[in-house]
Amino acid sequence: MTTMWKSKKTHSKLLAGLALAAFGLGALGTVGAAQAASNSSRQSEPVEIRDPKATDRIIVRMLDGSTPDVAALSREAGESVSLALLGQDDSWVSKLAGRRSPADVEAISRRIAALPGVAFAEPDHKVFATAVPTDPLFAKQWDLLAPTATTKGLDITGARAVTSGTPDVVVAVVDTGITAHIELAGQVLPGYDMVSDVLLANDGDLRDANAADPGDWVSTSENALGYFAGCGVSNSSWHGTHVSGTIAAKSDN
Repeated sequence: MTTMWKSKKTHSKLLAGLALAAFGLGALGTVGAAQAASNSSRQSEPVEIRDPKATDRIIVRMLDGSTPDVAALSREAGESVSLALLGQDDSWVSKLAGRRSPADVEAISRRIAALPGVAFAEPDHKVFATAVPTDPLFAKQWDLLAPTATTKGLDITGARAVTSGTPDVVVAVVDTGITAHIELAGQVLPGYDMVSDVLLANDGDLRDANAADPGDWVSTSENALGYFAGCGVSNSSWHGTHVSGTIAAKSDN
């Protein structure tokens, strides 16, 4: 989310990273080097599979952005496969003749991943939301929920089925600064105040190593006359803390 704040204290304070990300980005399958395919017999007549994780699709991406070799993919799958471009990121979908069990598709994916020039190959599984935070106020975080007639949420609750964060991910937030909050304790690394205008900074000094948010309110008198006239009377947004909390606040408490 990017917000332009036309108000009195529009400070941009760099928090030099947050220790945890509330929602990480990760591959939805196992990617890595695999042993070259053996000459052992492979299933050539796919059967109907009712397992919800069964699939007939494998996502493939080449190291150099080229088109995968259909003949090579077919050889590793043990059957003739079709190929279609997936989006605009040079990823391709290799479609099998029918849905296979998760174990079969994983095995085929590993064989394809071992082919020269392949960056990764992974089963294209359906993903379902299976983990929602237990925090009592989570239902009020409309920005994380499905869109409605009045909100434009991201509907990312399903991401928690993949990951709920890792200390290996560090996120830098450039915003209004940050305030102390119990659910951010131990989650935030030292930050920096990058505002070089005392009037806008609202903390009495210029750039320094203190990323605390002093507030960005606009009073009635300020709105009527002076530098901030016409900006609109408002309370402090504490926007930096809001964004930092979305990224790194402790959950399930």
